[in-house]
Amino acid sequence: MKHLRLIGLLAAGSLVFFTLGCPDDDPDEAQYSVELAGENQTPLVATPATGEMNVNLEDNHLRVEGSFEGLVSRLVEIEGSPAHIHLGFEDEAGPVIYNVDVSADDDERSGVFEFDEMLTDDEVSAFFDEELYLNIHTNAYPGGELRGQFDEDAPEFAGIDESWGLSLTDEVQPHDVETDAEGWAWVILRDDNTFVVSGAVSDLSDDLMEVDGSAVNIEEAATGETGDIVFNLNYEAREDNEARFWFETELSDEQVDTLMDGNYYINIYTDEFEDGELRAQIDDDDNFFEDFWEDIFGDDDDRIDEAPPF
Repeated sequence: MKHLRLIGLLAAGSLVFFTLGCPDDDPDEAQYSVELAGENQTPLVATPATGEMNVNLEDNHLRVEGSFEGLVSRLVEIEGSPAHIHLGFEDEAGPVIYNVDVSADDDERSGVFEFDEMLTDDEVSAFFDEELYLNIHTNAYPGGELRGQFDEDAPEFAGIDESWGLSLTDEVQPHDVETDAEGWAWVILRDDNTFVVSGAVSDLSDDLMEVDGSAVNIEEAATGETGDIVFNLNYEAREDNEARFWFETELSDEQVDTLMDGNYYINIYTDEFEDGELRAQIDDDDNFFEDFWEDIFGDDDDRIDEAPPF
């Protein structure tokens, strides 16, 4: 019995030695890649843009490099750069703590970026608490069009199957509307049927008016017709009769067919126009990106500043 007890003690001691002698990976080091996407934004945005960043942290030394392409509008500098590292958890919009160097193509809608700095101990703690993120800012989405959290388990996204850049106008309403309001929206459909919408409007004639749950809805009908509300969109009214809106859901196969047939439209309701002040049909026939760019943002560098930002 003593012999068996001794063997047990030796085995236990070996286990302790093995545990102590084989430490986990250095907790102060990290190396991984993160996908940049509009759905990472708070609130989320719809964009056909894509991006990725490679992250490497070693002994407080953070190195980040990445690329992006297909932004819906040009980069905009905020506090000295169009890209930053921010402090904030994944569901928060937080302050800038570092500028990120960006080298963009001529159209300022694609490019590369890099960051190479020593972080403070507090910033390293925030990094490992997944409280830091990288953001890329554009004229259409000054709060950020692409975002990636510094998180090894950050979400990945299905590829983009279709996207639409839409001009919201009174001209396509099937009833009489006369207004100075204008707006735009982006819609994307991912390969897994994820459906994302976001946009902004300005110069509305009156306050937004909710109809069946929201003042911004997606309804089902062909161009020139009116139909039932299918989706209520989230929205935020702002000063001077401006607003932004956003939405995400997973469509059924039947709803995807309806979308691809051009039978969904966005409708903006106000007290002045109870049947809708601005409308956009989600339809390839009339809303190619080039038309959207010309009508809303234009080719003139100053024109883009006149469009309502998200």
